Amino acid sequence: GEYTATIIDTNTGCTEVTTFTVEEVESIVDFDFEIFIGINLAEAEFTNLSTSAGEEQFEWDFGNGQTSNEKEPMFVYFEEGTFEVCLTMTDDCGTQEVCKEIVIDNLSVSEFNKNPNIEVYPNPASDLVNFKSRQQLIHEINIYDLNGKLINKSNPKQLESKVNISGFSNGVYLFVCKDKDLNTLEVGKLIIKN
Repeated sequence: GEYTATIIDTNTGCTEVTTFTVEEVESIVDFDFEIFIGINLAEAEFTNLSTSAGEEQFEWDFGNGQTSNEKEPMFVYFEEGTFEVCLTMTDDCGTQEVCKEIVIDNLSVSEFNKNPNIEVYPNPASDLVNFKSRQQLIHEINIYDLNGKLINKSNPKQLESKVNISGFSNGVYLFVCKDKDLNTLEVGKLIIKN
């Protein structure tokens, strides 16, 4: 709105009248997503379209009991279904939430590839793991925990790449290797023993 203020100098008695406009800053919470169907899984890449009036915090609910507080997370679904994904934003203007349904279907239910296009060694691994393609360049390597949370993403754009996993906790992880068009080259299990 538009406001008028009168400024009075108490030493001299001089006054000045000024008018100023204060624009309202509106917070809007919104997001978009893209789904990539792979073997036995679907990767969801979320784009945060929110605008905020000040410092904000985000909370994602992926509709299957898993959450994230990243601004733009990637998440993996291991089963088909309809999931209500909600993004909650808290800023200086309060808390707002938007929810959208995503549908995951047509997942391949094949076993992990017995004749892999990509060799992964050592597996189990403790500090470095090698990814070596037999044919195509590896453009992206994503490593997920078993809850579907993206733990590591690299973009080697080579036939062979090393990924440092020394900071990972012991356990079983899933890796997804993709080509230049983000088509899945390989999905597999990675065991980490430090």
